[in-house]
Amino acid sequence: MKVSFWDILAILGVLVLIVFVAGLAMIFFNPYSAINPFPPATLPARVVIPSATATLPKLPATWTPAVSATVEIPVVITETLPPLETAEVLPSLTPMNTFTLTPTETPLSTATFTPAPNQALWIANTPADYTVLSPGQEFDMIWKIQNTGVLTWTTRYSYKYISGEPIHEKSEYGLKKSIAPGSVAELMVDMRAPTTAGSYRTVWGLYDDAGKQFYTFNFAFSVK
Repeated sequence: MKVSFWDILAILGVLVLIVFVAGLAMIFFNPYSAINPFPPATLPARVVIPSATATLPKLPATWTPAVSATVEIPVVITETLPPLETAEVLPSLTPMNTFTLTPTETPLSTATFTPAPNQALWIANTPADYTVLSPGQEFDMIWKIQNTGVLTWTTRYSYKYISGEPIHEKSEYGLKKSIAPGSVAELMVDMRAPTTAGSYRTVWGLYDDAGKQFYTFNFAFSVK
């Protein structure tokens, strides 16, 4: 019987298959075999857990020293020690009397506001202070003054020029109507600005019906 090339190849294939199956079986039964290309990780060493009952080590026998003889050491006193000095007793201190300071509160004086019979408060003025006027400019000066006293300003009250630049046409005016406490009076004066450039001020005052001054007001301006 003649063996062909294909028969030899088939026989070799069967042998290779048998060897492959045998290697798989060996790896299955022994994963740590040398032919296993992917061996499992090595297990850690086995840990021995001690038993619950501890074994005590044997202690050595008790040693009892033997006393063979008693040795007496003589004590010879060659010098007499001086007597101890008596400690000096310090005199006791008698505590001095203690004084307790009690702070006293001094009440603050409270000021009581009492309005005066004649009293005033500046509210506004037109033109406003520091207005720039032209040389020789004519204008009506108006002060708004509030009556903050307890008396009514009658028409016998007046306002007069006191000092400063004399730019007014009249130096004294009487009130045109009575001004009750809390009301505001409009005090008007006809004025003309100086012809020379500069800074100026004119000062006026309020007077009661007896001619006594009780308030002062002014107007500051400049001419350019």
